Amino acid sequence: MSNSPFIYLVYNTSLLLMLVFIFDLFLIKLNRVKKVIRDLILGFIIAFICIIVMKTHWTLEGGAVFDTRSILISISGLYFGPIPTLITMVSASLFRISQGGVGVFTGVSVIVVTGLTSLLWRKFSIKDPVDYKIGGLYLFGIVIHIEMVVLMLTFPWKIAINVLNTVTAPVLLIYPIGTALLGMFMTNRLQKERLSKKIREEEQKFKILADFSTTWDYWTTPEGRFLYCSKSCKDITGYEDSDFYNDPELNNRIVYYEDKHLFKEHKSVIDERIPGFLDYRIVNKKGTIKWIGHSCTPVYDIDGNYLGIRASNKDITALKDAEQRLIESNIEIKNLLETTELSRKVLLSMLEDQQIAKKELSILNVELEKRVADRTSQLEAANSELEAFSYSVSHDLRAPLRGISGFTNILIEEYSTKFDSECVRLCGIIRENAQKMGQLIDDLLSFSRLSRKELQKSVIDTKTMVNSLYYEITTEEERKEIRFNVEDIPQCYGDTTLMRQVFVNLLSNAIKYSAKKDYREITVYSETKDDHMFYYIRDNGAGFDMRYYGKLFGVFQRLHGVNEFEGTGVGLAIVQRIVHRHGGEVGATGEVGSGATFWFSLPKK
Repeated sequence: MSNSPFIYLVYNTSLLLMLVFIFDLFLIKLNRVKKVIRDLILGFIIAFICIIVMKTHWTLEGGAVFDTRSILISISGLYFGPIPTLITMVSASLFRISQGGVGVFTGVSVIVVTGLTSLLWRKFSIKDPVDYKIGGLYLFGIVIHIEMVVLMLTFPWKIAINVLNTVTAPVLLIYPIGTALLGMFMTNRLQKERLSKKIREEEQKFKILADFSTTWDYWTTPEGRFLYCSKSCKDITGYEDSDFYNDPELNNRIVYYEDKHLFKEHKSVIDERIPGFLDYRIVNKKGTIKWIGHSCTPVYDIDGNYLGIRASNKDITALKDAEQRLIESNIEIKNLLETTELSRKVLLSMLEDQQIAKKELSILNVELEKRVADRTSQLEAANSELEAFSYSVSHDLRAPLRGISGFTNILIEEYSTKFDSECVRLCGIIRENAQKMGQLIDDLLSFSRLSRKELQKSVIDTKTMVNSLYYEITTEEERKEIRFNVEDIPQCYGDTTLMRQVFVNLLSNAIKYSAKKDYREITVYSETKDDHMFYYIRDNGAGFDMRYYGKLFGVFQRLHGVNEFEGTGVGLAIVQRIVHRHGGEVGATGEVGSGATFWFSLPKK
């Protein structure tokens, strides 16, 4: 037997592998395209491949031609359906007729019988194509190509005998195997797609479950990068989930400054890969403080590899407020019960033994006075030690600074002619930084004294104070450039000296940060909310980035460089400390280049 038929058949079979890519593109990748349009395009493409296959044939004696069209058409009917297969059958039949030769009728018969058999097999098969097995596909190939061999008898008898002797063996050996292998390629692709679809559906279920939870859930890598952040984060923090993906440090910055050390200690425990729990406060995007009930646990894959942290955060502000009210109520009830019990005992004691009660009361008063005296003495000693420490810090730090500044002045005044311009400039920088250090010491001492100063509260004419302070801290030239508006703001109740410091710091900031604007406008206004008065100072200056809001009221925290605006970074921390001592809150909103609004609240008298 000649090897030529085998070579042609193998070559033809390799061309059919293109069907795998066509199948992947049209039935899987482009499954959203309208089915009729997709089937029509698919039919013409398969017909084109079939014509290429038919052109790559081998010719037997007598003009009979053979190729692998039977494999292509049968697989088309089995996996692509009626429309693409019928288009292919018609196109292939017309092309075979155009080829002519003794086997035209036989060739067209093979095309029609192969296509119809595959369509009937698809229709009446008890299995979906995704569940086909190699054995069933091989059986299908045997059936198709037995039909093909039988149709060879439609040749003239002498040619039919010659054809059967030549092609029966290669057709029945190679064609069914090619049909089965090509079918398994497509079945395997369907199985993978079904598995991928199931995985996507499961992922979608879990994502919906997490996104529509009332808790804020996230998953971070060991390096702290967010792999997942539920959309419920906006309800709690005010920030979008994309903000956390783009800026992993945002999760640390929104922590309330008083709780940052707790959060840092908690993270160090989590680094040891053990579950952790923490209640802490955050400052949301609007500047409101919220309590968070946080729990997290390490995540591992099925092989035990560490994947990071899975955390869940719940807004427990209402719960914390309720706990505080409950504690206060319990204390009040306890005090009331203790008072009632004490009153009952005192009344009984007065009736039974008035003299003993008086003696016990006298002893109690002496002990109480002694305790008060001891505590007062301890407090005075602590304050004295703190004052001594502040004085020592101030004196010990100022002395070397004065020395640095003095010696630098001597160098400039007496030796400047011997220095080049760079040396003179460096001496100027030394003197300037020594002065800045002195200012930092002053601000730090002022900040430390705020918590020890006893409040002397009174009614303050706020509008008059603001107007007078504005004229104190600005020059006539500055006032010509500024449009200053003070609305009819109401009086407040607080310590006059400290409230002057609050308004001075906020007005000075508004004047300073709007200095680079051609048109400068500062407005002071107020509004009443519940039992608090809110005072606002708005400017159209440099503004700030709300992403860094958490640093705004920290000591020595600056959002602008020293070269842009002067300052030590203590002013807003002083404002916050004073307002908190008065029982109020502070906050701010801003936008880079569009100004800022700083506010503080005070309880009504």
